[in-house]
Amino acid sequence: MPRLPPILSFDAATFMEHASMMSREHILTRLAKETVVLHSTPPLGRNITAPKRGMVEASQNLYHYTNPGYLPRLYRSAVGERFFSRLRSLHRRYLLSTLGQTDIKPILYIWHPEFVDEIGRYGECMVVYHIYDDYPNLPGASDNLVAKELEILNVADIVFGANQSLIDARKKIVARDYIHLPQGVDFQLFQEASQLGELPKIDIEEISGPRVGYIGRVNKKVDLALVHAIAKRRPEWNFTFVGPVDSDPELALDLDRIRQLKNVYFLGPKPFKDVPRYWMALDVAIIPYRHEPGQWAFFGSPLKLQESFAAGKGVVISPLNETKAYENLIRVAEGENAWIDAIDALIKEKGDASKEKARIEFASGNSWESRVERIKREILDRL
Repeated sequence: MPRLPPILSFDAATFMEHASMMSREHILTRLAKETVVLHSTPPLGRNITAPKRGMVEASQNLYHYTNPGYLPRLYRSAVGERFFSRLRSLHRRYLLSTLGQTDIKPILYIWHPEFVDEIGRYGECMVVYHIYDDYPNLPGASDNLVAKELEILNVADIVFGANQSLIDARKKIVARDYIHLPQGVDFQLFQEASQLGELPKIDIEEISGPRVGYIGRVNKKVDLALVHAIAKRRPEWNFTFVGPVDSDPELALDLDRIRQLKNVYFLGPKPFKDVPRYWMALDVAIIPYRHEPGQWAFFGSPLKLQESFAAGKGVVISPLNETKAYENLIRVAEGENAWIDAIDALIKEKGDASKEKARIEFASGNSWESRVERIKREILDRL
């Protein structure tokens, strides 16, 4: 297979923020095995320090760019920001040349419509737009994101969508080809974890069962009020949250209430290599997302759903658009009573080897390696 050109990637989220491996991190680390990848994010609202040169090496062939102090993002002057934006683009081109990518037309891989202005600045050979969220309609989104996304949809050579609902919504705006690329899973990591011998106990194993757990970032999309109500009614179940917790004032009240319960545990973020062990320690996995229109999870395609399958775990999830594709593997619940019934059924089902095997076999066909092979194939076919 021919070698990929270098990739200039753009997103609003910092690479490996809170040590989280999201779809972007999984895809870019694997693309970096094929070519040089320079991933850019703005520093707004992020707990990161801008490196002196603007660029740091995240792993082999993969570099992260944050606006250096002498090329800041300007928020009070639109004219000044346009000027500095172009300077930053020139700076990225220069840094790409220092990585040995001289006179090679790069691929622009855009994850967020905020970066539409980068198109055309690099003599790029291709523009890829990867939609993994409904950015223009998320709470707090800027008013001009709809227009920016419309522009990208009209000029991009390839558009990937993480779920069919996101694609269907955009087909109504721009009639063009879209490629459905569902979330994947690091299946090999889960397989290796399942084959490990006896290891020192991790903190979750000190909690008695049945363990009902959520693994991922706790933010506004998580329905903590629902979990509080369930945990209060079922004190014999131990609810565990594994992952970073946002310091968001809107979460504070629900967090305070739920932390007062003796059967709720917040274990904090864990190294990604250890995440499979936490999935495997659960009796039941839960994905309790707020799913009404306008919420973060309305068009959600949770990465953690694929991870629960790779661990063979039964999972209860809110009725998101994407759940219809997994009806035979999950339990969908809406409302407090339905959630309690679904969790109870999965606790009783624990140990059903045939169902566990079906989930693992499904996950084996949805590895990130297979997703990246599809991305490479689509790019090289067009080149």
